[in-house]
Amino acid sequence: MAGGIAKFGGATAFRMIRGSISGCSGRQVGGAYVSDTPNSFIDVLINDCHAFGTEYEDEAFGTTVFIGGGGILIGSGTLTMNGGAIRNCHAPHGNGGGIKSGGGGVQMELSGVTVQGCTAEHGGAMYLEENTDARLNDVRIEDCEALVVHCCASGRGGGGMFMNEGSTLRAERVHMARWSCAAHRRQRTGAYRRRHHHLDRQHLLGLHRRLYNHLNR
Repeated sequence: MAGGIAKFGGATAFRMIRGSISGCSGRQVGGAYVSDTPNSFIDVLINDCHAFGTEYEDEAFGTTVFIGGGGILIGSGTLTMNGGAIRNCHAPHGNGGGIKSGGGGVQMELSGVTVQGCTAEHGGAMYLEENTDARLNDVRIEDCEALVVHCCASGRGGGGMFMNEGSTLRAERVHMARWSCAAHRRQRTGAYRRRHHHLDRQHLLGLHRRLYNHLNR
């Protein structure tokens, strides 16, 4: 399932401090899969990890398995990442090159983190599924790309970030630079969001200003 770490439900919390997950690959998740009880990464580098598979049917459970999370997939529960970076992670046939949240109700908080050089069909750096509550503080998203071919025609893609309906984002001091859509390198798809999100206007003001300045420079 995951090339580096797979941590499923249970009573045990997961914490990784000052380490690295590098050069890992898996059919569904590249670096780490975590779920349920508190999961935290502190000053951890996740580098050159790949989710290489494509969407497939799990006959045993009768469900569709979606690919995503070149660096991290948080299936449910909570994820905290303080410091560290996710670099050069990819999900070429899935969503969320750096981080993907599942639809099982996720709370995610990133502080002092850099996501750089990541790619995926949607959400080069980050893909937020419905029922995700995400908080970003002092986060840098750079050189990330959406690979989906139709993003130029649809206005979708999210080279930096893709937010599904029902997700919540609160962001402060977020810097996004050099994001793009593969079908057209200058396509303005840094942060794509579907309708009916619960957005914190005050916290997103800085992010919106940076996006506006980028699009109108």
